[in-house]
Amino acid sequence: MSSSINLKQALFWKRKCKTMLNESGPNVLERALTEAMSLLGGAEFNTHFGDYRQGDLSAVSVMVSPASGNGPTWIHVICHDPGHMGIDWDGIPLVLIDRKTGDERISFLDARGRAKFNVEIPSENELGFMAVSVRSLARVEVPSGIVSGDWAPLNHPAGWNVSGNSPDGSLTAVAEVVGQGFFRIAVRALTEEMRNREVQVILRSKVDPSDVWLSKRIKLDLNDGERGSWSGRVGEEELAGRTSEAMLLVFPCKRK
Repeated sequence: MSSSINLKQALFWKRKCKTMLNESGPNVLERALTEAMSLLGGAEFNTHFGDYRQGDLSAVSVMVSPASGNGPTWIHVICHDPGHMGIDWDGIPLVLIDRKTGDERISFLDARGRAKFNVEIPSENELGFMAVSVRSLARVEVPSGIVSGDWAPLNHPAGWNVSGNSPDGSLTAVAEVVGQGFFRIAVRALTEEMRNREVQVILRSKVDPSDVWLSKRIKLDLNDGERGSWSGRVGEEELAGRTSEAMLLVFPCKRK
């Protein structure tokens, strides 16, 4: 009986989402992704008990594999696409927050909408996720030549750069080589609302998302005479031995 009910539910979701997809096109996919990230932002769990949240277009599961003895705990995140619409989960950052200590850990959804965290956190600590706004997420693919500094010719003060804006037009992020091969990241607010906001800056390997080179929280304040901006040089310790392509991600911080 239950399998029959589940089959009916699955068919209902598929018909509903297919109809919406035909009517709204890419907009419904964006709405579904935004909804899933909002559901994760409201999830409440710990290292013993997970959570499940369902919306109109998507659903999310937080599953916990408790530690055996004093070992670490695995926290698995699964984002569901009930209507099989083809939601683009790949590379979306997840920030796990220990609400007792304030400690944060970062992972990324894969193309199937899955991510995992390996943690050692007391079971009494409440956990959650930062609510990541995908509309305000700026993503920039950084070629290996910029990472290594090879794209910075001598006596070329302008340097070389790649940049990208968030879908809602509120943020722009730039990865550039300046001077004698110095790698710098610059972030600028494009709207009044984004000025003076805290944003998360992440630089990671494009090949291996778990290989995070740089993660820092910065405030878009007054920088070089320009309000609502920030720039900072990426140190040699972050780039030591790095030769692969990278991904630069910038998004506003929003805690529950």
